[in-house]
Amino acid sequence: FKRLFGIPQVAPLPEAGLSPNEYFSRSDVWTAVSSSNVHSIAYYKDEGILGVRFLRKGSSSAGSEYRYSGVSFETYEKMRTAGSKGKFVWSELRGGTKDGSVYPTAKIW
Repeated sequence: FKRLFGIPQVAPLPEAGLSPNEYFSRSDVWTAVSSSNVHSIAYYKDEGILGVRFLRKGSSSAGSEYRYSGVSFETYEKMRTAGSKGKFVWSELRGGTKDGSVYPTAKIW
């Protein structure tokens, strides 16, 4: 299987016939959050991947999606309970820099 962030992607789920991309896009793992910047988050424990969907500008719908690799469950929990999801992304995931990132990052769309 292709590698994402240098780690193997989840194999397709034969019983459901899902590809790795379909697996990561399943709506049942995404949790809507209260934020002026972040639409929803997802955590894939087996892969250590945190998914973040940002709000589309001027809308309440999801826009860009990023996946951060090597994220612990504790970090996911901190984000889930953070008072400001946007500030958490900026300081904890991106390291406070516009082009930087603490974790390997992939922009999905």
